[in-house]
Amino acid sequence: MITRRKLYINVKNLLETADIEPAAFEASCLLESVYGVPADRLKTDDATECTDEELDLLQSKLERRIVGYPLQYLVGSWEFYGYPFKVGEGVLIPRSDTETLVDFILEHFKGETHDKQSGKQPVIADLCCGSGCIAVALAKKLNTRVYAVELSEDALFYAKENVALNNADVKIVQGDVLSARTAESLPTLDIIVCNPPYLSIEDMSSLQDEVSYEPSMALYGGEEGLDFYRNIPPIWKNKLSDGGMIVFEIGIGQEKACSAILSENGFTDIGSRDDLGGITRIVYGVMRRTEE
Repeated sequence: MITRRKLYINVKNLLETADIEPAAFEASCLLESVYGVPADRLKTDDATECTDEELDLLQSKLERRIVGYPLQYLVGSWEFYGYPFKVGEGVLIPRSDTETLVDFILEHFKGETHDKQSGKQPVIADLCCGSGCIAVALAKKLNTRVYAVELSEDALFYAKENVALNNADVKIVQGDVLSARTAESLPTLDIIVCNPPYLSIEDMSSLQDEVSYEPSMALYGGEEGLDFYRNIPPIWKNKLSDGGMIVFEIGIGQEKACSAILSENGFTDIGSRDDLGGITRIVYGVMRRTEE
């Protein structure tokens, strides 16, 4: 008889043999996705026998994980900024590094006049929203509406699911962020956030196994990885209010180029912020209107 506890041990050992770490955490996630109960209960359950159907399902997931299929797709959801997000093939997996962008926006509005007393709420757009993780987190934390713009049908499916799942005030907009028509459809904005595709040709040729399963549309940013950074500012800068800000997530080594692009497009107060790993993760700039 294979009990749930024994099954957990077997799965963890197989993951360790396949050099997948942290094996204990991943084994817990896989078992939870099959049984729908917390792993702590499963790991100590030495009385409940596993059914053939449960064993077959877990075996299928385990085999896919061992060859590099993303854990997040196998379990069907992932956490970002304390909120749950449904994920699957066709949408970029939320990453903890991106929480740096959310942290920065929340810090920016801390102590500002965008509060209940003033009655003014910040107007925010999340370009290339993917799963909607940034838009949802900002809408929930700032208690404001966020416009989430995405072109991919697959990603839009997950964005809509996640807005509903988290009961967030997010307005989904299907459109190409590189089109002026899309920009014109939105109101004047206080903040534009964007985690665009930013991998170069070289990056795409050496993807980790897990990343290779994610949509190339959400990864590839042109030969140098800078296409979206070059094309978004000239289209969207006129949608920003006086003092409005654009905040980009960037790839490793892109800080100098992205800062220069913002400067060329008239942004001031340009700066950057590192993630918890010490890697420069975001670049931002402010659009100030001169009095006529």
